[in-house]
Amino acid sequence: MNIGALSPPMLTRPAFASGMDVEALELSLLLEALRQRTGHDLRGLAQATVERRAQAFARDTGSAVLSSLIPLVLHDASVAEALVRALTRREVEMFRDPWVHRALRERVFPSLRALPHVKAWAPNCGTGEEVYGLAIALAEEQLLDRTHLYATDADEEVLARAREAIYSLERMQEFTPQYHEAGGSLSFSEYYHARYAAVVMAPALRSRVIFAHHDLMSDGPFGEMNLIVCRNVLLSFDGPQQDLVSALLADSLAPGGYLCLGTHEPLPPVGFEVVDERARICRRLPT
Repeated sequence: MNIGALSPPMLTRPAFASGMDVEALELSLLLEALRQRTGHDLRGLAQATVERRAQAFARDTGSAVLSSLIPLVLHDASVAEALVRALTRREVEMFRDPWVHRALRERVFPSLRALPHVKAWAPNCGTGEEVYGLAIALAEEQLLDRTHLYATDADEEVLARAREAIYSLERMQEFTPQYHEAGGSLSFSEYYHARYAAVVMAPALRSRVIFAHHDLMSDGPFGEMNLIVCRNVLLSFDGPQQDLVSALLADSLAPGGYLCLGTHEPLPPVGFEVVDERARICRRLPT
């Protein structure tokens, strides 16, 4: 008898995926769980940033690996929403890159003065520091009274904080030199009321900002704006989603409207003229 003929065939064991492949799979499954649980589809966000923030969230919750977050996301709505906020947060401050804000005053605001009414939009406004800085600049250039200034975000909790307009006094003191470098001409403290270690923005500013929910990843164009200030937002998206958001911003501008992006973000390739390349300010060409 040929014993070899009765031996079972040799099975080839598949090689285990590398550690990086496993982490990518875990992240993919986690984002799908978030989409199913909350309705937020974050798969178009820049993956390196999302992975880094997800790992930090996992460590903070005592989870050893990303996949450990999946049952928490599925069974605890508060954890799911907290993770969404952690993955989508955007660092905001008043008058970041002051020379950009000076360029807005010098290159954009004079053209806006020729309009009877101005519509301006700050997408993904976060906790509101940037939009209040924009309101201050518009006020000093005698434009705020005839400007409808919209500030939007996909996170209702963040929007609530922006509406409250309460910030630490320490942060406002950090913003003071940036305000003056950006062209501010008054005492910065005139724009807020301090109480102990906190401040609240002046009612004259708060009353001019219209806050609304808008998700750049799923909602459509937002009106026909004369000015959109959307700095350091495109960088948070991966290529295809970045293109979609860029097109949405373009579609939200009236002909002749201005778009101000982050200093490391690409300007739209067609349909715009560059106003200030360094400050990443461009103008939509009339159609």
